[in-house]
Amino acid sequence: WEQKMAAEKITRNFIYSGKFVTNFPALEELSVAEKALNEKDIVFLISLSGNNERIVNIAKDFRRRNIKMVSITQFGTNKLAGISTYNLYYYASEFHKPWHRSIVSLYILVELFSLHYKLFTEQLENGGLQNG
Repeated sequence: WEQKMAAEKITRNFIYSGKFVTNFPALEELSVAEKALNEKDIVFLISLSGNNERIVNIAKDFRRRNIKMVSITQFGTNKLAGISTYNLYYYASEFHKPWHRSIVSLYILVELFSLHYKLFTEQLENGGLQNG
C-alpha cells in the first residue's frame, strides 16, 4: 500500500514538471504495458525488498531491451538494484512487531527526488546549469 502511494506521488510530481507519466499499480498491468516501452522511456520500479521474482524478471527484460530503470528499494543489496540503471534507497524501520514498518523515508526520498528533478529541469530551461 505504501509503495503504491509513493508511486502515485511520483506520478503527480512528474506531471507537475511537465513530463508524461503513467502509473502501473499492479505487476499485471506493467507486464501488459512493457511491450510498448522503448529505449526513450525511463521506468521507476518500487519494491520493499527488491527481490520479488516477478518484478526482477520484468526488470531483466527491460535491461535486455536497453530501457533505463530507476529502482527504489529498501537500503541494502538486492536483485532489482543490481539489474537497474540507477538506484534510490530508503530505510524501512521496524517497530513493535516485525510486520509493522515505518517507511517515512520513502516519502522523503520521493519528495526530494521530485523536487530536485524539477529544479534541474528549470535550470536547463533557463540557460543551463551554472558552475559553482
